[in-house]
Amino acid sequence: MLYHSLKNEIIKRYPSLKFTCDKEKKLISIPSEHEAIGSIDIQDDINEFTVFLGRFTHLHLGYYNADLASTDQLDETVSLVIEYLEDLFTDRIFIWATSNSGGSEYIDDEFQTNKDGFVWSGPYNS
Repeated sequence: MLYHSLKNEIIKRYPSLKFTCDKEKKLISIPSEHEAIGSIDIQDDINEFTVFLGRFTHLHLGYYNADLASTDQLDETVSLVIEYLEDLFTDRIFIWATSNSGGSEYIDDEFQTNKDGFVWSGPYNS
């Protein structure tokens, strides 16, 4: 259910975005803007999405509120992923990796780093 809702919302919000889908695996793959990043793979894990950020890291996005009806939770979960993609596509997320770990951080006015990493469009230059 999450997979189909997210796929439809991506098509609606990003009509020119090239991506592939694997219906059996409930996986959406978005090729990167820069080859060093790798694809963004979004896996439907029944009650949440696991978002794999290229070769760097992954995160879990879900909405768990017992007070909401399941359709509202579905909409909220899809919205979380769409908001994250919007931030990613507009270079507001810094992605990094070392030999033993990786992560992502939001870039805001206070953001500083001594790590080498990337934003969606390519290498991050502070």
